[in-house]
Amino acid sequence: MAKSKIVLFSLSVVFSYIFLGCHDDLKRNTTVPYTPIDTRINLGWTDYQDLNFTGRPIYILYSTPAAKILGYNGNGIIVIKTDLDKYKCYDATCTNCIDADTHIEIIQGEQIARCPTCNIQFFLPYGIPLKREEENDKMEVAPLQEYPVEVAGNLLIIRY
Repeated sequence: MAKSKIVLFSLSVVFSYIFLGCHDDLKRNTTVPYTPIDTRINLGWTDYQDLNFTGRPIYILYSTPAAKILGYNGNGIIVIKTDLDKYKCYDATCTNCIDADTHIEIIQGEQIARCPTCNIQFFLPYGIPLKREEENDKMEVAPLQEYPVEVAGNLLIIRY
């Protein structure tokens, strides 16, 4: 009888951790500090036309409709269409130099963004850093901070 109570208690602790502890994973598993974001992107607007095509990232500094500066330290966000009706959104803050006064910049015509401070490049369909050729040290760079994207018809909703 005592063993079954111990097993039952252990299972309840594990399930409590899973169900109550995982809702804040986006806040805990990041190197870029938590920054609330709430914006809508209308794919019919001229400024966002590139998002109708796979692999054409765009940089966005201000939210719509409220016109508030987006991203950590006001660095903005980068949005890219990765597949049919699938989009990714990243904070434009380099995870290697978080407090720099710069943001990562999209390389024209590429699916890559580069940090002007440390020159690390990120592959935008996955937000992962690309290995630098001159990289002899084993410097670990975290992926870009990702924000969830909800697709509602012709509207992208980014809320974090």
